[in-house]
Amino acid sequence: MELVETLIHEAEKIKAEFNGQIEDLQDSLSDLTNLRNAQDARIRNLKAIQGGAPLAIIYRDSEGMVTARIVSDYHLAKLKNGVALCGHCHIRADHRCFYLDRIMRLFPTE
Repeated sequence: MELVETLIHEAEKIKAEFNGQIEDLQDSLSDLTNLRNAQDARIRNLKAIQGGAPLAIIYRDSEGMVTARIVSDYHLAKLKNGVALCGHCHIRADHRCFYLDRIMRLFPTE
């Protein structure tokens, strides 16, 4: 009887370890899926940018103010304080430059 109880106890330990490994694999799969989704979004954004689609950006200015902008007819420019996305800002109806390190989010509008 003692041998049976020992075997049952060992089987339960193995089952618990196995279930833990399955949970770890599920977490890893979820992480990989999230990475893949993020990569797919980056690829869509890059394709939109290459196609010249207008961009919606969330931007933090030098004083910390956060605004949303729509920018079209843009290009990248190296300015004295870094690289910027320059183009027609639909909010200001004028040409504006937005430093890349201050762009918090970027979305193609098309």
